[in-house]
Amino acid sequence: MRIATIRVYRRDMPLPFVYRWSGGRSLGALDSTLVEVETDTGLIGTGDSCPWGNQYVPAFAGGVRAGLDEIGPALIGADPRCLADINRRMDETLYGHPYVKHAVDVACWDILGQHTDMPIHDLLGGRLIERVRARIGTPSGSPGEMVAQLRERAKQGYFHFSLKVGDEVELDIERLRALADALGPGQTMVADANGGWQPHEAVRVLGSVAGATNIYVEQPCRTYEECLQVRRATALPMILDECIVDVDDLLRAHADKALDILNIKIPRVGGITRCRQIRDLCVSLGIGVYLMDTGNTEIAGAVTMHMAHSTPSRSILGVWDPNDWRQEDIATDIPVAGDGHVWIEGSRPGLGLTFDRKRLGEPVAVYQG
Repeated sequence: MRIATIRVYRRDMPLPFVYRWSGGRSLGALDSTLVEVETDTGLIGTGDSCPWGNQYVPAFAGGVRAGLDEIGPALIGADPRCLADINRRMDETLYGHPYVKHAVDVACWDILGQHTDMPIHDLLGGRLIERVRARIGTPSGSPGEMVAQLRERAKQGYFHFSLKVGDEVELDIERLRALADALGPGQTMVADANGGWQPHEAVRVLGSVAGATNIYVEQPCRTYEECLQVRRATALPMILDECIVDVDDLLRAHADKALDILNIKIPRVGGITRCRQIRDLCVSLGIGVYLMDTGNTEIAGAVTMHMAHSTPSRSILGVWDPNDWRQEDIATDIPVAGDGHVWIEGSRPGLGLTFDRKRLGEPVAVYQG
């Protein structure tokens, strides 16, 4: 089996509102790049890469398509089932830029699943957990607005919340205190600063809720060294996110006792192949994981859930609800959400999605031999 053709599509995805987070950053729409990998046997695998705008991590939608111009031609004739070789070819053609390679890696896993008639989660080790806890987000706002959003989400069945903080210190202190008081029995929240605080600010804000038993802190500062400084000044469980992108980063953080939990953004690390390496190492080291994407597409949701289902239940704290805020679907058989959990129904091969390919329009790029 060989890769015969790679097609690239652009997809614009408006959000239902303007999403705001630390540092005055905001986003009203997503720019997604969808990739089809077709083999000489007729199998088609699908993947995508959807950065969260241009201000979140070192990734942007135009970079996905520019990067595919480099690696696409180098993959024609390769066997998509040989994931190590596919990733080697991509790395030798384009140094870095894992978010570009994510789309191709996912498409090849989709092909492998179809070829073996197995869902990706079985290829990753089996379905170890049936329903995964959903983490739902609350954008930045006034303390009253954020409490109202939390309570509305709680009525919808959610019980684990991600609250965007990381702005002015006194405002964040008000927010955290108000949100901590609003949590009910069995509810927990993550104070996610997305690197928005300086260390002294983070220490002040987290000190205001130092006795809380239902709060986690995520990526308080931009750099690893700053987060480590905060880690040593707070007893709240520490989640690292943006500053951990490969195995070397994780081993360093483990040696420094810098984290309790790792939030693995699958495109950020380069796809399913690299995510599995990092996820399995976390399991071995006793580090909890969240599994998430950076976009909000059907493919992103399916990839996240296949990784989640194949993770031991004790090791996974949750996933982002993959259906939240998406305005329209171009696929069916997407993951199901309810009662604060998410899961894949059935055991369809590969990603398990059925696409309405007519809605993709014309490709913006095609690579073939």
